[in-house]
Amino acid sequence: MNSQDIFLIVIYVFFTIFLSNYLMLHVLKNHDSYIVAAIVEGSTPFFTLLLVCLFFNEKIKTMGVLGVFFIILGISCIAINDASFKMEEFLGIH
Repeated sequence: MNSQDIFLIVIYVFFTIFLSNYLMLHVLKNHDSYIVAAIVEGSTPFFTLLLVCLFFNEKIKTMGVLGVFFIILGISCIAINDASFKMEEFLGIH
C-alpha cells in the first residue's frame, strides 16, 4: 500500500463512518421522527457505493445497484406509512 491508498482509505472512512454518524446525531437532535433516522442510516450504502466508485474507480455491479434499490424501496415504504413525515421538515426548509 502506498501513501495514495492510505489517503483514499482515510477519506473513505471519514465520509462513510464519521460524517454519516455525525449527520445521524445532528438529525436526531433536531428531529424526533424515526423516519428521519431510517432515511439517514439507510442512505449510507448508497453513498458508500458512490464513494467507492469515485475514489477507488470500482465498477458498480448489478448486485450493488439492486441492493441500493431495495434499501431505497424499503425506506420509501417506511416514509409513506408515516403520515406525519414531511420532506420539508427533514430538509430543514420552513
